[in-house]
Amino acid sequence: MKNILYQAVKMILVSTVLTGLFLLLVWLTMHRFNPAAWLPIALESHWSDGQRICYPVTYRLDRLDPEFKLSRDQAYTLLDEAAGAWNTAANCTLFRRHSNGSIKISFIKDTDRPYFGLYYLRLHEMELFDFTRPRQKIMTTAAHEFGHALGIEHQSNGIMYKTTRNICQPDICLYPSDRAALRATYLPF
Repeated sequence: MKNILYQAVKMILVSTVLTGLFLLLVWLTMHRFNPAAWLPIALESHWSDGQRICYPVTYRLDRLDPEFKLSRDQAYTLLDEAAGAWNTAANCTLFRRHSNGSIKISFIKDTDRPYFGLYYLRLHEMELFDFTRPRQKIMTTAAHEFGHALGIEHQSNGIMYKTTRNICQPDICLYPSDRAALRATYLPF
């Protein structure tokens, strides 16, 4: 009798767990749940012949307001250089331009914002606001926002400082604090 009761309880528990998992899967499918949208970008890589091979996160230009006085090609050049700073620091391609990129980037005229750019972690969207700044500063802001896409917080100096007062001239570059934050987030860069 005990054995039959034990088997019955075991069967009920197993079926309850399986039903719960099935319902969770149905719910996640219906709501198009994307766990990556709730986390910083997950970078994938592997080693081949002693070299690190990265699978880059892609980005694309979404909106470009005319007040920036940039062509799409010029805007992409700024974005490529900003992304390139992180690629160089990691010694592999973390970011790459693609027509269907997962990060949508917009250059939006918005003079009411108290900051120059934003990265929306859940949406994988970047917005750059200040069209009155020189191109070098726009590129630095983009590099800062790419850093947030990697999950890097503000640092005491460098590109990831809370404002873009620290920029390298004439080409964009990362400070030691930025490189340390990259290493701390994505070892062993």
